[in-house]
Amino acid sequence: DVYKRQLLYWAILVAYLALPSVSRSIFKSRQCESYDVDVFTGERRSYLVADLTVLCSADDDEYRGLDAYFWAFFALWPVLVPLAFLVLLLWIRSEVRAQRVRATARACRFLWRDYDPRFLFWEVVDLGRKLFLASLVLFIQTDDGSSKLLRLVVATVVSALYAAALALAKPFKRDDDLYLAC
Repeated sequence: DVYKRQLLYWAILVAYLALPSVSRSIFKSRQCESYDVDVFTGERRSYLVADLTVLCSADDDEYRGLDAYFWAFFALWPVLVPLAFLVLLLWIRSEVRAQRVRATARACRFLWRDYDPRFLFWEVVDLGRKLFLASLVLFIQTDDGSSKLLRLVVATVVSALYAAALALAKPFKRDDDLYLAC
């Protein structure tokens, strides 16, 4: 039983720590960089950043083949892992609120222990913010490559809205944590 609890704890911790970087790698399989091909005609072509031999075009067979892998890994990692955390937090919600923490709640304590019991799910909200800023922002203005200012503006607006929601909701038990998060 102790072995199962430790295994659950380490599985949740590894998934939590790896989520942003693995998600970023998955999204990089769709990130393209645009280059001038002909300065006189203004013709541009986009190539996959992860492999500059792959043309980012629906006409390119290799690029189309990567599309199926991208959507499979997108569903498995950046979508299902946060949903699994949400389900886990829903599962333990009553015992955390009643302050009768059992094995499963102890194994995922790092997901909820710093938050007020009313905001037990705030870590999932924060994971959504992290995933958006680290990965989903790559889908913004993809036509001209990855160096557009619009991505920075959208990321700044999302960060400001999150900071405002954080300041209004005050999900942390300790004020020090709230000030640090803001």
